[in-house]
Amino acid sequence: TLFTGMGVLFAFAGVAFIIMGGDGTLSFESETFVGNLITLLAAVCWASFTILSRKYLRVYSPLQYSAFMSVVGLVGLLLIGLPFLIKLDWSQISIIGYGGVFYSGALSVGLAYIIWNYGIKKIGAVRTAAYQNLVPVLGLVFGLVLLGEELSVLQYIGAALVITGIVLARLKLNRIFKK
Repeated sequence: TLFTGMGVLFAFAGVAFIIMGGDGTLSFESETFVGNLITLLAAVCWASFTILSRKYLRVYSPLQYSAFMSVVGLVGLLLIGLPFLIKLDWSQISIIGYGGVFYSGALSVGLAYIIWNYGIKKIGAVRTAAYQNLVPVLGLVFGLVLLGEELSVLQYIGAALVITGIVLARLKLNRIFKK
């Protein structure tokens, strides 16, 4: 719908403002700019994944699909990471380190995928994709609260655009015009 499209555009623009707003300027000559481009590329990749997942979630449950993705992802990561894993001194890793690995794999990734895929199945890929834009907003909030970081005006504007975009993407046109 029109509102969904506008919402996605607002949210994406908000992310761009958040990324640009770190120092209040947009520099094309810094390493930060390359990092910003990589971050935007990651957002495009995640949005593409979300849209493409819709087809498979018509056939498989969110749990089945998430498990399959995790296995495929594990194979890819092992192929890339195996040389590093072989050289690793496993005895030097503390129980807290192993706990962090478990949290990262099982909860942060595994549970998040299941919840995300459930969202795609319930409200659709485009509306779910709008929520990915909350990641940088939450990063700002946690940076502000936990690390005492200061936010720029552009970052506040970006956060407002993201939230507005998500609200717009969630609106249903027929509900508004029936009233």
